[in-house]
Amino acid sequence: MTRQPWLLALVLVIATFVAYQPVWHAGFIWDDDDHLTANPAMTAPHGLRMIWSSLAVSRYYPLTLTSFWVQRRFWGLNPMPYHVVNIALHAINGVLVFLVLRRLRIPAAWLAAMLWALHPVNVESAA
Repeated sequence: MTRQPWLLALVLVIATFVAYQPVWHAGFIWDDDDHLTANPAMTAPHGLRMIWSSLAVSRYYPLTLTSFWVQRRFWGLNPMPYHVVNIALHAINGVLVFLVLRRLRIPAAWLAAMLWALHPVNVESAA
């Protein structure tokens, strides 16, 4: 087991950002209308209350919608920052997978975390 897990974690983060780099210039996709672009809670003065107390604005995903609500205040409807934030969150989760597996003394914990972070099944949700 390496004495520098931070270096392996950094490589994992860099690899994730490189692998998902084409997404930076992508637009919004199929469920973004419900969650972000056409969701009345994103522009309403009491949008956060709507997100946390009503099913009328979208499916009940309060943390996701709150994240979108905050991000919309920062960069409006420019899709690139949303994609970069999602990739960063995915990379952080990859590091957490690595650290948990390492703590559990799973052999090849870093390789397992790298496979999780870069596996094609995660592309739609991370991108």
